[in-house]
Amino acid sequence: MLNYDLNLYGLEPAPPSDVPGHDGVDGSARAERPWHAIACSRAKLYSYRLTAHPVADPLRRYTRAHVHRPVDTEVLRRCLGRFVGAHDFRCFAGAVEQNERRRGMAAGTTDTTRTVFRVDLLEEDAGRGDYRIDFYLKGALYRMVRNMVGTALAVATGDMSEDELLRLLRRGEDGALTRADNLAKPAPPEGLTMEWVYYDDY
Repeated sequence: MLNYDLNLYGLEPAPPSDVPGHDGVDGSARAERPWHAIACSRAKLYSYRLTAHPVADPLRRYTRAHVHRPVDTEVLRRCLGRFVGAHDFRCFAGAVEQNERRRGMAAGTTDTTRTVFRVDLLEEDAGRGDYRIDFYLKGALYRMVRNMVGTALAVATGDMSEDELLRLLRRGEDGALTRADNLAKPAPPEGLTMEWVYYDDY
């Protein structure tokens, strides 16, 4: 509690400090927006770790997903390569339509186009079935990486055709498909880690 009365009604709102040309407290002009950890990032590296083996190490159950069924790694590698480039990832994003309704936005107005620069499938330990998937991308939608992994695994385990994955990536013939049309489950959260954020000078 303050030990004095403060009248908030007489206060004048401060002008936004990030407006180009706005004078700062010291009278200097601010011509550029301030540095921002998210807005100024150039790229991000997400890694997804999984064990494709009937038996997994229980001590790593919180840091690595366990795929019980056989995985065709060549099919998985090919499916992951399909995500490279600029695509509309609405079929691989979570809660987009729900957020649009909650905010009173028209359906389909959210920009869900993202750019994936590279995807690498790395074999960490062949005997144990340990793999790591590295995603280099500009930015990701909510659950986008887990949905990409889950859909690619669905194809690699025989639950989905590769043509269906491509149809989802193109959002159908009329571009109207959404996440509800993607029957693949998102990959478990245990395997996902954001490894690095890249900046122009770092």
